[in-house]
Amino acid sequence: MVRKTPVAMAWTMALFLLPGLAVYAAFFLIPAVQGFLYSLYDWEGYRMGAFIGLENYRKMASDEVLKGSIVNILYFMVVYATLPVALGLACAEILSRGRVRGSLAIRIVYYLPQIFNLTAVGILFRWVLHPDYGILNTVVDWFGLGGLRRPWLGDPSTAIHAVAAMTVWFMFGYVMVIFFAGMQRIPASLYEAAMLDGAGPVRQFRSITLPSLRNEFTVILILMLINALNTYPMIAAATEGGPGYATMVPALYGFRVFSYQSNVGYGSAIIDTLVVATLVFSMGVYVLREREA
Repeated sequence: MVRKTPVAMAWTMALFLLPGLAVYAAFFLIPAVQGFLYSLYDWEGYRMGAFIGLENYRKMASDEVLKGSIVNILYFMVVYATLPVALGLACAEILSRGRVRGSLAIRIVYYLPQIFNLTAVGILFRWVLHPDYGILNTVVDWFGLGGLRRPWLGDPSTAIHAVAAMTVWFMFGYVMVIFFAGMQRIPASLYEAAMLDGAGPVRQFRSITLPSLRNEFTVILILMLINALNTYPMIAAATEGGPGYATMVPALYGFRVFSYQSNVGYGSAIIDTLVVATLVFSMGVYVLREREA
């Protein structure tokens, strides 16, 4: 049997990696570099304009619509990092530790929203929350609570919360499945020993379950932050950032500036900044997790 030298093995691994790297470069690295170059120009998309350096990035500091969209995305980040995580953890604990009939069916039903495209979810909830024939207002009428009827997506005071409810519905089943899988690898002997020591369900959950799910928490928080920063397909389909700019987020705003306003340079600057923010937040969560470990 001929043994390969380290150099030959390195070349072999490089050849296996090459197709994936080529696809990654073609669909991410090259467009990312092009986007950054576009952001350095005053370009309307038809002919290359004047080179303006970092002027588009400085312009962001005085853009009131962008500032409002950043506030909205921070709200979504808080929602993503709390409600789906709390609900998913609670449901996973009940299904894992409790004797629930039809546990598999429940997990499948809760996970079903993940098979839908985000745009489809936005369209679905636009129908569910329609002020005239939407399911929610119809149910409200059935219970004689007509005073609670609202144009849920058309009222600036309720639109952003309605969109937040969509994200919770869409994500918490996914979170539940990850937590449930993590709980299955916790040795039952730990719980048995805790019971012999007199620990109740709450103490067992706090002292055994939560510490054992550190890796799952890290993965989930990173995924939640990334999803929060990229909710624009759902919002675009449900509200288009309205009413007014009540549900506008940076990704959708950057797309509108890039496409509808034909300001390619400024739109690219917004999107590039969002990509960097996504990387920073993700790495921040990972670094904090590593320090705690």
